[in-house]
Amino acid sequence: MKCQIIPNTFFLALVCVVFTSCPKEQPQALLIQNMMAMSQQTQCMLRPGGGGGAQFIRMNGVLDIGITNQYWLFPMFKNMLPTLKEATGLQPSNLAPTETNYINVYKAHVHVNVGGLFDLKELDGKDRATFEEVLSRGFTLDVAGSAGPNEVSAVSVQAIPPWLGNIIDKYVSRYAASKPGIWMTLYVKLEGRTQDRWVIYSNEFSFPVLVCYGCLVRYVTNDPTTPPSASSVPCLPGQDDPVDNNFCPYVANHPDVCGW
Repeated sequence: MKCQIIPNTFFLALVCVVFTSCPKEQPQALLIQNMMAMSQQTQCMLRPGGGGGAQFIRMNGVLDIGITNQYWLFPMFKNMLPTLKEATGLQPSNLAPTETNYINVYKAHVHVNVGGLFDLKELDGKDRATFEEVLSRGFTLDVAGSAGPNEVSAVSVQAIPPWLGNIIDKYVSRYAASKPGIWMTLYVKLEGRTQDRWVIYSNEFSFPVLVCYGCLVRYVTNDPTTPPSASSVPCLPGQDDPVDNNFCPYVANHPDVCGW
């Protein structure tokens, strides 16, 4: 049965969300809106609601596999549910003090499309089995986040964990000399629970990531003894933001990528 929401009828909307006959994805209750950016501009903090400062989002990402073997996503989500008073005309009281439509997000379901990253035939037996599992079923991660009715929040999701990044690294680094740059797509869906224990799934959000080898290294000096500037150190070295070549050797999985 397709879930239908009658305009201005908040109670029916609430009933539609919680009944199991509705579709598994329920963006009318839990909606991923964007991917937040974590950078020096945000002081390495997430600001889903602005937080008294500017709000930054990313349209795509960059993973420099020569520097790091992991990639983090920061989904910004909104609790689309009405308050208890909006839905029923009642409000929390001494008998029922809880706002039941407060959502706790506790899991992220991740799928990875490697695109043209490599042919699965290139993988050895163990790596091929791992990737076939990732491509067909994806994987689930524990996360922590929450939002009240009509509120916006964000969670941290390690969409490419080290065990997956190591496989990507193993094969991309073979072509390091050609400076590869290949697009892959990450898909994330959040799972949450209201205070009265109804499980809710968000929409699935897709996010393109460019996988490269050395593309984020920024050459700022020819002297390897020059100390790095604290103001230029990225929040997540090897992800999205450039890494100065005099700081790169301290964090790179492959120090040769730093150019010294």
